Amino acid sequence: MDFKAVPANIKRYMLLRGYSLKQVGCWAGISERTMYARLRDPDTFTLGELFGIAKHLKINFEKLLETA
Repeated sequence: MDFKAVPANIKRYMLLRGYSLKQVGCWAGISERTMYARLRDPDTFTLGELFGIAKHLKINFEKLLETA
């Protein structure tokens, strides 16, 4: 799977909903530091982490993968 669009999409929905990166990482079950690392290298996200993030951001999983 190609996760190149994921960091921008997470940041966009995170800002729209008013959540911090720490909160988003918590939903994914990872630390804030690990969240930063995942955003730098999005191919390291697990599907479980992405599903958790999408669920709490109240968006479809597919929205995280969409390119602009």
